[in-house]
Amino acid sequence: MKSFLEKILLFLLVVPIFFMFSSVLSAKDKTFEYLSNIDETTSQVGYSKLKKNENEDGNLISLMINGRRMYSMNAIYAHASSSIVYDLSKYPDFNTFKTYIGVDASRGTAGDGVKFYIYASKDNDYKTAKWTQLHSSEILKGNTEAEKVVVSIKDYKWLKLEADKSGSNASDHAVYFDAMIYNEEKYIPTSVSIPFIKSLEEYDEELKGKSDKEIVTDNYAPIRN
Repeated sequence: MKSFLEKILLFLLVVPIFFMFSSVLSAKDKTFEYLSNIDETTSQVGYSKLKKNENEDGNLISLMINGRRMYSMNAIYAHASSSIVYDLSKYPDFNTFKTYIGVDASRGTAGDGVKFYIYASKDNDYKTAKWTQLHSSEILKGNTEAEKVVVSIKDYKWLKLEADKSGSNASDHAVYFDAMIYNEEKYIPTSVSIPFIKSLEEYDEELKGKSDKEIVTDNYAPIRN
C-alpha cells in the first residue's frame, strides 16, 4: 500500500494532467460532461441554495461507496426536497446518464433520509412535459451506502433530478456524486473521486493515542505491492 504522502503526490501529479487534457477537447470532441459543468435550466431546493462541488459546509461532497467514504470534485448538492432540470438537446451524442446518489456523508445518521427520483422527457417544453421515471431509490442517509445509477437518456430532451424528504427535511443534504452524461460507445471511464482525503477532525481521531514514532511510521511506510 502507498503511504498517505505518496498518494497525495500522485494525486497532485495526475489531476492537473487530466484536466489539462480535458480542457483541450472541443465540445464536439468530448465524449462526456459532468453536470456540475452544465448550467441547469431550472432548480428548486428545500434549504440554502444549489451548490456545485461543495457541500453545505463548503467542503468536498462525499458519499459512502463500497464501504468507504469517497470525495468528489464533480458533484452537486441540492438540499431536499429539491428538483433540478437539465436541457439534453445541447448534447445529442450523449445517450447515458450516470451518478451516485445519497446524502452527504458528513450528515452521518442524522435526519430521516432522502428518496431520489430520476426522470426524463422527450417533449419540447419542460414546463408542460410528461416525465418518464428512469429510477427511484431507497431512503438514503449519510451513513448508508450510496446508490449507483446508470440509465439511458437516448432521444430524451430533458433530464430531471428530484430528491424528496422523508419526514422532516433536517440534514437532508441530497447529493449527486460524479454525475455525468456521456456517449456509451465512446466514453473511456475516468474518475477524480478521492478516497484518501479526510477532514481534520477525522485525522485527529485517527492520531489519538498514537506516539510520534507510530505517526511517522504510518505516514512514511515503504511501498508494498
